[in-house]
Amino acid sequence: MTIFRAKLVCPVEAPPILDGALTVDSSGRIAAIGPACDAPPGPRNDLGNCAIFPGLINAHAHLDLAGPRDEIKPRSLWDWFESSILPRRLVTSDDVQRAVATGAAASLACGVTCIADVSRTGEAVPVLAGTPLRARCFVELISGASRPPNDLASLDEALHQLTRFERTHQLELAVSPHTPYTVSREDAAATVRQAREANAPLMTHFLETGEERAWLTAAERASVAAAVVERFLAMANLPTRGLPAPDSPLAWLRETGMLCESGGPAPTTILAHVNYVDDAVLTAIARAGVSIAYCPRTHDYFGHPPHRWRDMLAAGVNVCIGTDSLASNPDLSILEELRFLRRHAPEVPPKTLMRLATLHGAAAVGWSDAIGELVPGRFADFFAVPLPTILPDDPIGWLLDSDAVAVETWVWGQRVGRSDAAIY
Repeated sequence: MTIFRAKLVCPVEAPPILDGALTVDSSGRIAAIGPACDAPPGPRNDLGNCAIFPGLINAHAHLDLAGPRDEIKPRSLWDWFESSILPRRLVTSDDVQRAVATGAAASLACGVTCIADVSRTGEAVPVLAGTPLRARCFVELISGASRPPNDLASLDEALHQLTRFERTHQLELAVSPHTPYTVSREDAAATVRQAREANAPLMTHFLETGEERAWLTAAERASVAAAVVERFLAMANLPTRGLPAPDSPLAWLRETGMLCESGGPAPTTILAHVNYVDDAVLTAIARAGVSIAYCPRTHDYFGHPPHRWRDMLAAGVNVCIGTDSLASNPDLSILEELRFLRRHAPEVPPKTLMRLATLHGAAAVGWSDAIGELVPGRFADFFAVPLPTILPDDPIGWLLDSDAVAVETWVWGQRVGRSDAAIY
């Protein structure tokens, strides 16, 4: 057993423990948590005047899309696709691997211990396998794209080649049909069946723009907004066979099986962004137990209208937090995402915000039994933050209101990340 003592231990749901300690067993799981004076004998790591918090979970990222983001905000996501994303098809494998390795290290340094990373080709997987960062790796499918995976056969082949990197609760594979407008309904439905058979999560970008919503809505399919999507598909040389859904965004979710409302077994579905959602879709998502990965600063970067994340929480949706990529975000810090929300929604309790990046993220990636909270039985994934001289009454509120940074990060009870601010 190894003991980690800190001035404050903040489990998330339970109250903070003054002069607390985590007891970690040889498997990297928490065996006990409580006052340091009650900890059993064993090697001790005294973290001094610090608070420790559960490792943060980035529920939607693209590590292979490295920055820098445009200094001048694009007029829309579509302009950004044209100016920043389509040219990246020319980057080399070395570029991708370097970006992923750098992003993983930066994530660990700011207290992120688990990431749901979407990789266009799967090239991120072997890189992440060589890091201590826990990763749910989503291999992305775009139907008819110039590069694989571009159909079900090439997706299966990519997953087959990558299975050797899997390790339970450390790196596990999943699939990501890109969007309703870049994946045929047949391919999307097949990925849902595949996820169900593998008992793995599935992630797709959904209702990221108003134009996508119009394109998925029968009554608006001839609109100027919907035509923007068609122009993008033509520019990207992507087919539109089997697209779009016949009636509405909700019909697409149901027809592809993304929403399993029959009560049968269903994969954990993560819908990324969901910036343009009506009450009917929100209610259906809540009933189906679907997770939504909201990326606050990327949402702000593109100038979308206010996100309905508070309505989603009120409806019982499992809202979690992502960064998206460095092409639309200044960094990969989930803590900074929470601070952004804190500034813009001060009425929301700090503990509610922290849950989005811990317990909710763990549920979304399918690891709620392993991470997300500092309690016995979960893995010892946590980060340490130096405390002020006068201890805060509400450590989570203080963390979100301050500019304090993680100084060290642990995964499996092993030190894996250290920032320049480390003081001990």
